[in-house]
Amino acid sequence: MYSDIRQIFEAGLHAYLTQFLARVFELGNLVARTYLMLPVA
Repeated sequence: MYSDIRQIFEAGLHAYLTQFLARVFELGNLVARTYLMLPVA
C-alpha cells in the first residue's frame, strides 16, 4: 500500500496511522481467536 514516506505524507499521516492501528487491532483479534480462545469441551 505505502512503499515510502512520501506516499504516507501525501495521503496524510493521520489517515495512515488510523489505518495502521486498525490493521494492528485486527491482527491482535486474529491472534487472540486462534491461540487464546480455545473451545470448551
